[in-house]
Amino acid sequence: MEMLPQSRDVDLFTLYQKNDGLHLTLKKTQGVISDIIHRQGQEIPFHVLFLKIPEDTYIDFNRKMKEQCSIFINALYSKVFNR
Repeated sequence: MEMLPQSRDVDLFTLYQKNDGLHLTLKKTQGVISDIIHRQGQEIPFHVLFLKIPEDTYIDFNRKMKEQCSIFINALYSKVFNR
């Protein structure tokens, strides 16, 4: 398994409340919100990634979690690392 680059800062947090607007945005963007921060003449890419944890899926939890992890990793590589 390939390790993530050490130079990236990663913060993890959980969204507990359902927010329909955010839910629709995340669905369209595959769980990634990206922007560019401008500081001292530099453009700094800024990304927030969301890993969706399946709910109420006792029987299919492992399969659905594997699917969500795959979506998350693919979005990470394609949108953040441009691979």
